[in-house]
Amino acid sequence: MYPRLVIDMPKLSHNIGFIKQRLEKHGINVVPVTKVFRSMPELIQLYIEHGIETISDSRMENLEQLDLPVKKLLLRLPMLSQIERVVKGSDQALVSELAVIQALDEAAVRLDKDYGLILMIDLGDLREGVLVEQLDQFLQDLPPLKRARFEGIGTNLTCYGGVLPTHENLSQLVDCHARLEQHLDYKVPIISGGNTSSLYLLDEDKVPKDINMLRIGEAIVLGHDSSLNNRLPGMHHDAFTLEAELIEVKEKPSLPWGVIGRDAFGAVPTHQDRGMMLRGILAFGKQDVVFDYLVPNQPVEFMGASSDHTIVDLKYGDYQVGDILTFTMSYAGLLQLMTSDYIEKVCRYEAR
Repeated sequence: MYPRLVIDMPKLSHNIGFIKQRLEKHGINVVPVTKVFRSMPELIQLYIEHGIETISDSRMENLEQLDLPVKKLLLRLPMLSQIERVVKGSDQALVSELAVIQALDEAAVRLDKDYGLILMIDLGDLREGVLVEQLDQFLQDLPPLKRARFEGIGTNLTCYGGVLPTHENLSQLVDCHARLEQHLDYKVPIISGGNTSSLYLLDEDKVPKDINMLRIGEAIVLGHDSSLNNRLPGMHHDAFTLEAELIEVKEKPSLPWGVIGRDAFGAVPTHQDRGMMLRGILAFGKQDVVFDYLVPNQPVEFMGASSDHTIVDLKYGDYQVGDILTFTMSYAGLLQLMTSDYIEKVCRYEAR
């Protein structure tokens, strides 16, 4: 069935092991970010085989589907409207709001369950987290907790503001950890120093020695760091491949004719007259993935797309209706393709 996303399991397995060993050399535990493939159980099993003990996902729907021996960390701050669900379906959550912390503790009491909290600190990227200068007051305002317990402190960088991790800002996180432990008067074992974008600091030996956990998604699945637009050496960059079928192949003009209005998405299209071309239509569209996030493995060029069709210039190659074109993708492209229920997901276990 096409279109389909083919997952090369041996290549993904290599990437998991490579990152895990790389971080272990620095005393850092890897917690894979699995939201990009919706915590697909077949892939989670592969992580478990590599000794991964905790996975992280932003969506409760993904965590709730897992019935595997792995600890589950909720990456997105919990919604008050989902508190009971959060405590039932996960083991830890990132937190930054006093009301949420209290609600998680109350739910944990009701459910007779111990629950882990990782306090997020905003180091300038301006997504979630307590501001450094407001941490002491935040700690003073913490409610007494019965079944919820702080198991870590963490930060998120690059995802919103594009702020890169540095030795300086991660050292601020270490300082905040010391303040948290002093206030709580118990050991808080985890200092989570960000995501894939922190990996470049390892090569420069600039990760503060107290950082002992990174949440890694893109580096494992694609062998890439989008924050610096770097391919990571020693890793596979094509563990995921989109295969799509040509449903029309015709020689047509490059320039539409007639009165031009808005397209199906409300934009006024512009076109360049490039003469006649061999144009192909692929059976996927913007409802599945934005083609800007794809890289063709053949010498073809994207021309445009509607909801369900993607048009390519086939460069007068030898193509026929029914032929399959293949594409690699960015992290954003993989996220969209995995989210689309119209894209079949296929695990390939034989090495290629």
